[in-house]
Amino acid sequence: MKMGMSSNPIVAVREAVDQALRVRSSRDFASRAAYEHFLQNLIHKRNQTRAEKVSTEKAALRPLPSRELAPCKELQVVVSQFSTITVATNRYSVPSRLIGSTILVRVRSEHLEGYVGATRVFEIPRLIGKHHHRIDYHHVIHSLVRKPGAFAAYRYRDELFPTTIFRQGYDRLVEGSVKRADREYIRILHLAATTRCEQKSRRPCRLYWKSTRSRRF
Repeated sequence: MKMGMSSNPIVAVREAVDQALRVRSSRDFASRAAYEHFLQNLIHKRNQTRAEKVSTEKAALRPLPSRELAPCKELQVVVSQFSTITVATNRYSVPSRLIGSTILVRVRSEHLEGYVGATRVFEIPRLIGKHHHRIDYHHVIHSLVRKPGAFAAYRYRDELFPTTIFRQGYDRLVEGSVKRADREYIRILHLAATTRCEQKSRRPCRLYWKSTRSRRF
């Protein structure tokens, strides 16, 4: 084996990509499609130098099975009382209306698809690695509104602060000795979920906080 060359094909490709990026003098691309095009061209050039070996390997290959390979992995999972599902040790929130339901989850390379019967009910980004979680407060807020006392002990409570403004606002509620701070925050979070407040500028969010703090349940 030559010095600097790896016998592991995956490592060799990674090294080739790294070298090509160095020659390019930039690792930035205008879009994901542009990056994929860059990779395809690189692999095509590498394969051209191996055409003879590939032809030899092809002659020794057996026919492909007549049955098509599944495009994804399919799992039957039950939505927990906390509006979550577990897929490959990772936990995801799903719409609360699915609590207690058994759903079909199709695990694709970059996202998960959930189905009830033939109807797709959600699509969420897939987590990489193990024992991670992705909690979307839009999925769980409606169940928390019905049981606001559950907020204090909610395992993924930190995920219920969509921006630092919400975190700071909740802290002010607690520091100011506001009665039923958790319940008031859940009310504000529900308002944000139904108006998409967190996607607006900082000023409208502050106005929501100002208006809701002056009102009682």
